[in-house]
Amino acid sequence: MKRGERESSLVRRGNLVLDRTPKDRGRAISPSKQGKCYKPLQRHFQRGEFNYKQLVREKDVAIYSQTRRGCPEPSTAFEVIRVRRHNGKEIKGDWVEPSEFYPSSTDWGKYGFTFIDKDAAFSKLRELLRRSLDAYFLRLAEKQRQERKAKRAATEAR
Repeated sequence: MKRGERESSLVRRGNLVLDRTPKDRGRAISPSKQGKCYKPLQRHFQRGEFNYKQLVREKDVAIYSQTRRGCPEPSTAFEVIRVRRHNGKEIKGDWVEPSEFYPSSTDWGKYGFTFIDKDAAFSKLRELLRRSLDAYFLRLAEKQRQERKAKRAATEAR
């Protein structure tokens, strides 16, 4: 293999194709759809007594594995989350730059879901992606309907 080339190791998970090869280091800041820059959600982090590792991310939906720290034979749970963003805010007098964030425990069941079974987690990921696509097309159809209505009103006003 030549320098700069990656050996492909694609894995199929239902309708998703995952690339398991190591990735180049990403940028610290990623632009959003609105053109603003957000600090991306960490791929590996610790919260409380757990370690989290991002397994897959498609658009704003991700799956993280969750294992208990310090446990000799930890069982793995899978958390499916909808990645959210904030535009920067002040917390206890400190300014926090715009960033993506993991759902809080109070948002669980709406923006985050825990599964023991990996296949169930991937099923939920596909469901959330389908829902966000459906919502996008509903917004687009509503926008087009409003434009047609405005055009008819302008035509009738002449």
